[in-house]
Amino acid sequence: MNEIHNKLKNIQDSYNDLLNENKNLKIKIHEKSNEIYDIQNSKNIRLLYNTISNFSTNLSNKSIDESFISNSVPELVSSLRNISITFNKSGSILSDVLSDLTQQFIYLLNKTKENDQHRNKLLNEIEKLKKELNGITSKLEKEKNNNNELTKTNKVILENMDKVTNANKNLKEKMNNYIVQIQDKNKQISNMNDQINTMNKQITRMKPDSLVGSLQKRIQEGNVKLETIGSEYRKIENENNKLKISIKSINDQYSTVRKENQERSIEISVLKEQLEKEVQNYEELKNQQVSLLDEVK
Repeated sequence: MNEIHNKLKNIQDSYNDLLNENKNLKIKIHEKSNEIYDIQNSKNIRLLYNTISNFSTNLSNKSIDESFISNSVPELVSSLRNISITFNKSGSILSDVLSDLTQQFIYLLNKTKENDQHRNKLLNEIEKLKKELNGITSKLEKEKNNNNELTKTNKVILENMDKVTNANKNLKEKMNNYIVQIQDKNKQISNMNDQINTMNKQITRMKPDSLVGSLQKRIQEGNVKLETIGSEYRKIENENNKLKISIKSINDQYSTVRKENQERSIEISVLKEQLEKEVQNYEELKNQQVSLLDEVK
């Protein structure tokens, strides 16, 4: 961006140089008018001086455009030629001076016209450059805003990932605790089975009437404990499923953001290529302007 602004400054400097050259050309016209006034204070010379002086005054007060060139210049040239004819008839040695002066005026005016045309071209190029710079600036600002939003989204995702990590850690601890509890319950069940087997052996040797009530009671207690263990296990399984769903949702968000990051990177690369191309175009424009300035000089 700094390089483009430097190119814009160089174009503005070239424009200022053209303005200064036009100013110098106008000063030269006034100097020629003063030279004529100093040659001889005769009627024809006075007429010549007044003609050139009026034209010089108009030149100082007006901008050089097509209207001025098409109206004032022919009038001046016609006046100069009429005065030249008068000089030739009288055999004045000033006829050669006047003829040369006329050519110098025409050259100066053409030079001024060329400079004004080049100045207008520079102004148009400057306006184009400003519009393109504004467009690039808008794109970069939009990309900056998008990146800011993307940064916020990434921050939220990182926070969620931290939460997931902590949740996994807590879940792992709970699972370990539940596993220990289940192992304890399994041991209890195993012990109860051993007791039941022992009781079954006793039943085979004894009448069941005296032991049926006690056995049924212990079996019911064992079933209640088994149901409690199963309920706790199902609760753990439900929590684990919810956590899996939450992790999947966060992973989907992360994949979407990662894809958007890749797309943003591609857009930034395209903008960078466009900017480099614009810089190259402005470098070529600068070279053309230098060539034009060399021709004007």
